[in-house]
Amino acid sequence: MTDVCVAVDSGGTHSTVALTSDGAPGQDARFECDPSLSGYLRPDRIPATLREILGEVEAFYRNAGLAGSPVTVFVAAAGFTEATRDAYAAAFDAVLGTAFGGHVVVAAAANDATALLLGHDADVVVVAGTGSNVVVRMSEQEIVSAGGHDWVAADQGSAFWIGLDAIRQVAHHLEVGTASELSDRFAEHYDASTESEVIATFRRLSISDDGTKSRIAGFARAVCAAAERGDAAATRIVTSQAEALADLTARALGRRAPSTATLRAVECGGVMSSPFFREVFESRVSTLLTAAGHGPIAWHRVDSGSDAATILAHRLAARSGDWTALPRRFRPIVCRYR
Repeated sequence: MTDVCVAVDSGGTHSTVALTSDGAPGQDARFECDPSLSGYLRPDRIPATLREILGEVEAFYRNAGLAGSPVTVFVAAAGFTEATRDAYAAAFDAVLGTAFGGHVVVAAAANDATALLLGHDADVVVVAGTGSNVVVRMSEQEIVSAGGHDWVAADQGSAFWIGLDAIRQVAHHLEVGTASELSDRFAEHYDASTESEVIATFRRLSISDDGTKSRIAGFARAVCAAAERGDAAATRIVTSQAEALADLTARALGRRAPSTATLRAVECGGVMSSPFFREVFESRVSTLLTAAGHGPIAWHRVDSGSDAATILAHRLAARSGDWTALPRRFRPIVCRYR
């Protein structure tokens, strides 16, 4: 019987679901959806959100002739933390016991940054998306993290901080009557062409709800593009955020004993798609680590955590993913149903 692996990569703003099977060609699929298992999701909403995320892939499972095949599920979620660990285990029991016609054999969940580290067998993972996070493998049994405490306390180098800094700069330009590329980009991104519309947009963005962070973070791509075109204000903002994240990364890696061995690093997140941001970030990390006696870094950028989640789903299915030695904070939950 065909074995099916379902991998969910759920970040701060949307989710990607990949289904792979060992059956005939045409029985693999990939879906994207808006529901997200983000850090803003209330624990009591995890079951309903998980059902919604799995809806399209369950329909594919039935219609592609896979119904009845054993299913393994791995979920990489931005909202999976030590504080929500038990809530995810309860949500899995509530949802996955009956999902896919009751044919889920085993399921696991981990934080999205941890999943990138484990899936790509990396030494360090740096996420710079809506939020930011740094995870470092110290040994096979020890993992440490830096940042990742959300926008009030951290999020260095994140799209949120880049977007917020840029919006404040636009407000300053409006106040002093200065024309700028940032102001033009703001007007285009938020569809605010007049002064009154710009001010109204400032006020709308200030209203806090589940979508506030993503709406502000969404401006970061335009800010990075302006920096790449040489806009002075955008360049200053992106450079300062890239350097802040680089400093955080170097401090975390500095906890490892100095070694000349090449470090395997994975970069992920929308901000890392900016060549300007990435060049500033990588150069500063390399400079700081070289000064501390560390060897070179081999950078590997991925667009999402989907591949890592898929790799971990297959390891889980093959019972080759043994994470019991990891600290509880980083250890995936594993729930078996058959």
